[in-house]
Amino acid sequence: MQTIAQLIFAIILVVGIVGGITINNYIKLLRENQGKIQSLQGKVGEREQRIAELEKRIAVLERIVTDSRYELDQQFNELDKTG
Repeated sequence: MQTIAQLIFAIILVVGIVGGITINNYIKLLRENQGKIQSLQGKVGEREQRIAELEKRIAVLERIVTDSRYELDQQFNELDKTG
């Protein structure tokens, strides 16, 4: 009877130690991942700002190209009429 109690105690002790180590490692991983997530969120924010800036530049360039193309079309039409 005493050996069964000792065996049960040993099993509980081993499970407790393994569980404690597992929980400790899990908490370490959570902290590491949270730091990585915050770093990546910062990078995403920077890239979103950069994309917004580039979209503004693209809009300006599209206006320039459209205006230039319209002017060229008018000039070609005038040349066709005179030529």
